[in-house]
This record gives sequence, C-alpha cells and structure tokens, in this order.
Amino acid sequence: SPERRLIRESRSRPIFLFNSSRFSSHWFILLTDIFIHVSGASHTVYQLQTLWVEPLADTEGLQNALSITSPEENFVLFTSSPTERSEWLQDFQMAIRNSLPRIVGPTPPRDRTCTYLFLKHPIFKDGKYTGRWSNGKLHGFGKLEWADGRLYTGQFYKGVIQGHGRMEIPTQGIYEGGWRDGVQNGFGIFRYINGDVYEGMFKDGLPHGHGSKKEGHFMASVATMYIGEWAAGVKSGYGVMDDIMT
Repeated sequence: SPERRLIRESRSRPIFLFNSSRFSSHWFILLTDIFIHVSGASHTVYQLQTLWVEPLADTEGLQNALSITSPEENFVLFTSSPTERSEWLQDFQMAIRNSLPRIVGPTPPRDRTCTYLFLKHPIFKDGKYTGRWSNGKLHGFGKLEWADGRLYTGQFYKGVIQGHGRMEIPTQGIYEGGWRDGVQNGFGIFRYINGDVYEGMFKDGLPHGHGSKKEGHFMASVATMYIGEWAAGVKSGYGVMDDIMT
C-alpha cells in the first residue's frame, strides 16, 4: 500500500532464527506496520503494535541476539555482529514506536493499550482483546470478546483473567466478581439465564464458602431461598432453606 514501506529485510541485512533447523530457510521482513516471517511456503504476520523486541545479554552459546515477543509466540533472532544487531534493534524500535499513538521517547513502552485477535491461544482463541498489555501479556484493564458471544470486561494479570471482572456467557448467564487464574474466585454474583441468582463466595469456578441462592421465579407461585455454606458447587454444612410463597 502507499502507506506501507519496507524498512529492512534479512536477505540484504542478515538476521537469523536461533535454534532453527539447518535445512530450513527463513526470511524476515520489517515493514512500517508489520513484521513478516517467511519459512518455506508458509508465512506469519506480526502486527507491530503487539510486538516487543529487546536485546539479550551475550552468552557462550548466543551473541548479538534479540528476543521477539508477541501475544502467541516468542522467538530469538541473532546477527553476525553487534553493529548489525544495533541497526535491527533501532529499526524495530522506531517502527513499533511509530505504530503506536502518542508515544514520547525513542523506545516503545513495555506497557501499551492496543487491540489483538487471538488465533490459536488455548483459552482466548477467536477472542478479540482491547486493553492494556505488558511485554506481550494481557495486564491491567481490558475487554475480551469471543466469536461465540462470550464477553469479559475487567482485570487481567500477567496473561490471565485475574482481579475484578464481569463475564457474560450466553448459555449460562452473567457473573460479576472476583477472579483468579482465569476462574471465579472470591466474592461474586452469578445471575443464571433461568432466573436463579447466587451471591457469595466462589472457589475455582464454583460456589464455595458462604453464599445465598434464590431458585425459581419470585413472580411464580413457588421460589426457594437458601442461605448458608457451600462446597464445590453444592449446599454443604449449615444453612437455612426458605420456601417463598407469593
């Protein structure tokens, strides 16, 4: 496109994939908005807004290296000399910085706000995320919307749903409350699609601890209310069950 320009590519400015097979061929192309890795007949496109590039300290087995971090893939590139690495790093940083809005300073920030569509992540696959990132991981406040209608809005921590958040699941209902390691933990309210409401403590995605659950429709002839203890999703221990007649 008229806006897209070539900045640097590995055939004229060699850079190599660390730990690659000696029989494989790799071509790296840095453009103004994307970075492309061509390997044989396949290619992968990385959006620069969600690319993090940092120099690695030299070791006995690896010198002049750069770590490349993206939301779903990490790899290491290296050059033949410190000067070549420095030139690649400078071009990466300039291109990434220019792809991000309102960035001050020569290096792109580790923490950013941007949008990404997950293609193969085991949990976030087909999810479109808009929100805060830190070095390739969802971190801070964001919104994640899946193709099947699920919608999460809330806190993320180092790549997982953690903190306070609201999840809408079309087949189940709406949960709002605490999360840890991607599942409901702590205090929360679950409003089920059949009209039931649970309010109380959760552990590992299930009611656990003290909580209350209203079952049935209160406008109908019979509904029940249970207040008491729960264990792994079922009533367990001391509790009070009330039938509510209308």
